[in-house]
Amino acid sequence: MGRISKRSKILSVNTKKNSSLYRNTWLNLFGQGLPLVLAFLLLPVILKIIGPERMGVLTTIWVVVGYFLLLDLGLGRAVIHFVAEQSGLDKDGDVAAYVWPALGIVGAASILGASSLSIAAPYLVDLLLNVPENLRAETQSAFVAIGLSLPFVTLTSCLRGVLEARHKFVGANVLQGFSSAVSVLIPLLIAFFAPNLAMIAWGLFAARAILLAAHFLMAAREYPGLWARPRTTKLAYRRLLQFGTWSTVTNVVGPVMVYMDRLVVGSRIDVALVPVYALPHEAVTRLLIFPSAVARALFPKMSSVATHEKLGLSKRVLSLSTVAIFPVALLLVYFSENALALWLGKDLGLKAAPILKVLGLGYFFNAICHVPFIRIQSLGRPDLTAKAHVVELPFYLVILFALTNSFGAPGAAWAWLIRVFVDCFIMFWLAERLQKGEGFWREHWGVVLAAITLLPGLWLSDLSHRAVAAFLAAVIFGALSWKYWLSKDLKAWLFTHFYPISGKGA
Repeated sequence: MGRISKRSKILSVNTKKNSSLYRNTWLNLFGQGLPLVLAFLLLPVILKIIGPERMGVLTTIWVVVGYFLLLDLGLGRAVIHFVAEQSGLDKDGDVAAYVWPALGIVGAASILGASSLSIAAPYLVDLLLNVPENLRAETQSAFVAIGLSLPFVTLTSCLRGVLEARHKFVGANVLQGFSSAVSVLIPLLIAFFAPNLAMIAWGLFAARAILLAAHFLMAAREYPGLWARPRTTKLAYRRLLQFGTWSTVTNVVGPVMVYMDRLVVGSRIDVALVPVYALPHEAVTRLLIFPSAVARALFPKMSSVATHEKLGLSKRVLSLSTVAIFPVALLLVYFSENALALWLGKDLGLKAAPILKVLGLGYFFNAICHVPFIRIQSLGRPDLTAKAHVVELPFYLVILFALTNSFGAPGAAWAWLIRVFVDCFIMFWLAERLQKGEGFWREHWGVVLAAITLLPGLWLSDLSHRAVAAFLAAVIFGALSWKYWLSKDLKAWLFTHFYPISGKGA
């Protein structure tokens, strides 16, 4: 009984140590998932009210806003890193020295971008959109309103970074969820009274101004020094710009690598067959919400701890991510025919299943890759991840065009799988080079072995064969989990709960 009591105490201490990270991950899932559900339910209603022409313009506006978030110059992520770092060193008084320069740089860049977009609005409408004559005036006015709201969007992103650095994920996700919901609810509410794009855009302008004020008030509550006269240093400017510049490179190159395959597929195959690739790709992309939530919670946590603690933290999160993600990949690879038949119908589902199988295996590598990526950035080396992506891009484009031209949509899926596997390997290799740890590569080989158990699902077609192979893969993964990924805490918990059953606990 003494051994059981000792293990229980260890479990209690370490559970408290990691509980905030787990809690913040679930908060991020809620904050990102709820707006997706809301959009799924309300977008058809908005389409019915405002019509396809206005809906096309509205979706273009959303894309423009998303793209212009690059005007934060990577400083939103830099703010998270440096504010968390200062907090970890108990230097809350130095936080304002990083926040205000970031806000100043982002504000200046956003105002320049907003002015350019507003001035160019008439030309953009003619160049990008085939707008009917009766909608031209309100479309131009809508682009002006959206252009002027860009500083609100980018500054809000920086201030959200302050909240995440302080681990205030409840407030950050409430505000983010409200911000995402507003993008759907305001068009819906205004459309009921007057389906006018200009009024919708100015409504979004007002909502984003209010959200910016709310973010600042919440950030200032955590760091009252933000109300004081800003104290800046050349060192803070230099560190912010160095970190932000490389983060911007990743932010530009990353989406190109994520979505380029869909563009290439759309240009190389019959348009009627595009959904065969686009729908599985969209499903896998949406499933990345879990590793994205983990990454958002992990980055400020890892930035705030001492260097020697980062390795242990990344190993624990890698274990959690692997155990959580593998079952999803298993279902995607072995049972895609069944899932897609229910979702898309039998005919389209059978055509799309081979695509989803390959993308599902890629999902496994792409999802766990978030952990070494965050570890590298928390060590203050975003230049390494950016350089890696810049080097990867041309090779990926060559492979993508070659395989798509030769094999169509399945070729594009294999190109994507090769790209995410290579990227995953590079991120782990870079993390290992920066900070070596005992047994780190040994655990990575466990990840490779787990991925190998998924390979039979790519070629098996009979359901019974797939079911047997999936069961064997699950058994092997269970053994690998026990050896590599289940922590001593969890093993102790299993021991304390199942030890009496063996009859040895009396």
